[in-house]
Amino acid sequence: MRWGDPAEAGGNQSGYDFVALAIPSLTVNPSGGSAVTSIATFRHVNFPIFSPSITSIDLLFTTDVEVDGNPLGTVNFVYSFLHDETPNTANPCAFGGANGQGVNINGCADRVRTNFNSQSDGFLIGTDLYALDVVGFLVGGNPATEFLTTERQNNTAEIRGQLVLYSQAVPEPATWAMMISGFGLVGFAARRRRASQLVSA
Repeated sequence: MRWGDPAEAGGNQSGYDFVALAIPSLTVNPSGGSAVTSIATFRHVNFPIFSPSITSIDLLFTTDVEVDGNPLGTVNFVYSFLHDETPNTANPCAFGGANGQGVNINGCADRVRTNFNSQSDGFLIGTDLYALDVVGFLVGGNPATEFLTTERQNNTAEIRGQLVLYSQAVPEPATWAMMISGFGLVGFAARRRRASQLVSA
């Protein structure tokens, strides 16, 4: 996914990239959850944007699910990414403190957040409905609920997920443009990445 006028940013555009990761089998404990694991690599290619930026996109994560070796079919999970594009000349910056320091070294950092979306499907284990919730990012080896991204850099983090009872997931409204990226998953193990496509809402 790319946005911004390259003529205004030295031939560059900002954008998001998603790449599937191999996911281990996940064991659901009696309280209804599983271990947190990385499900994809996320990259924000961050360049100055002078034209209107996106404010959000949705990622559709399509999987084939097995439970105890029994195939349950294909399930779709939707994750909403909220994007805060910041003015690069502000001081202090909206996020991360003073301009010219730390994450704001090249101008004010942008912020990315993610949530489970109510468009998602679920799957049954016994009589309980489960979903693969998204719980945030892993940034430099550290869990984070938001990702601050440095200007003029490729900023990479892992997207973290957890199996939870569907009622415990946190749905967000589905009112944004959609970024569709398909993944294959058998026994909760990602097996291949399918081509990405953009669908306008």
